Amino acid sequence: MPSPSLYYYTHTHIPPLPFLPARPPPRPLTHRTGTFDYWAPEVVRQDACTEAIDMWALGVVMYIMLCGCNPFDPSAVASDKEILSNISKCVSS
Repeated sequence: MPSPSLYYYTHTHIPPLPFLPARPPPRPLTHRTGTFDYWAPEVVRQDACTEAIDMWALGVVMYIMLCGCNPFDPSAVASDKEILSNISKCVSS
């Protein structure tokens, strides 16, 4: 028989959270914020941004978690300018 605490955690009912529908911003985002290691190419080039930049950042985080290094600075010795140059060379759609 499982311990009482295990039983409690596996049989507890968690109600669903009331998610609100996401609304796109009224105009494309053009400002640069956040840690530049996770910026999408359109942010580096100062183009108009969509919600796709969030997926780009998530992809960078997943790459770091799986490989243990930044995809744009695998040797961890590149300067900030080199990292931004590597990001801007990527093609995004």
